[in-house]
Amino acid sequence: MFCQFCGTAVEDGTKFCPTCGRSQETVEQPIAPQIPIPEPPPQYIPGNDGGGGGSAQTGKWISDGWQILSGELLLLVLASLLGAIVANVTVGILAGAFAIGINIVITRKILQNRVDLGDLFKGLKYWLDGLLATMVIAIFVFVGTLFCIIPGFVVAAMYMFTFHFIYDKRLGFWEAMQASHNVVKQDYFGYTIFLVCVALLNVAGVIACFVGILVTIPWGHAAVTAAYRDAVGFDPAGTYFS
Repeated sequence: MFCQFCGTAVEDGTKFCPTCGRSQETVEQPIAPQIPIPEPPPQYIPGNDGGGGGSAQTGKWISDGWQILSGELLLLVLASLLGAIVANVTVGILAGAFAIGINIVITRKILQNRVDLGDLFKGLKYWLDGLLATMVIAIFVFVGTLFCIIPGFVVAAMYMFTFHFIYDKRLGFWEAMQASHNVVKQDYFGYTIFLVCVALLNVAGVIACFVGILVTIPWGHAAVTAAYRDAVGFDPAGTYFS
C-alpha cells in the first residue's frame, strides 16, 4: 500500500507513515446536508392550457352562459350595450378592447359572483392587442369564408378564446391566437358546432324584433367565457381586476 498523503510505500496494516508520520486510518468525511433547491414557478407556455381541455361541451356551456347572464341580467345587458356603442362610435378601433372588457365583467361574475361595470373599461389596457387580434381574425375568417363558408366558422372557432388569453394570461395578440388554436384543435368539430350555436342565438335575437339581441350577445360572451373556464382555467391571481 502507499501513504495516502505523501505516496511512500508502506506495509499493509501500517498505522502511521514512516516518512510523513500521518495516520493511514481512513477517516470518513461527514456528508454535507443536501439543501433543496426550490423549483422556479411554472411559466405559462402558449397552448399549454391549465385546465381540462378536451372535447367541447356545447349544451353545458350554453346553459352555463344563461345561468351567468340571468344572475345579473340587467347589468350584463347594459355592459354589453355600452361596449357595442363605444365600439361603433370609434369605428371598430376599440371593439377588441370592449370585447375584452365585457369578458372581464363576466369573469368577475364567475369568480366572485358580482358585477362591476368599471371592469368594462379595463379592457382599454389591452386596446392595441385587442385591435390587432380583431383585424387579423377578421381577415382570416373572411378568407376562410371564401372557401364554401364552413372553413370561416372553423377559423372563427379556432380563435374564439383569443381575447381571454390576452387579459387572463397577459399574452400578445399573436401568442393569444396560437394559444386559442391549441385548445380548439383538440376538437375542431365540437368547438365549431359550439360557435355555430352561439351564432344561432344571435340570429334568434335578431328575429325577435332586434330586441332579443340585447340579451343574446352577452349570453354568447358568457357561454364562451364559461367554455374558457372549463377548457383552460382562469389565472387565480386575477390581476386584471386591479
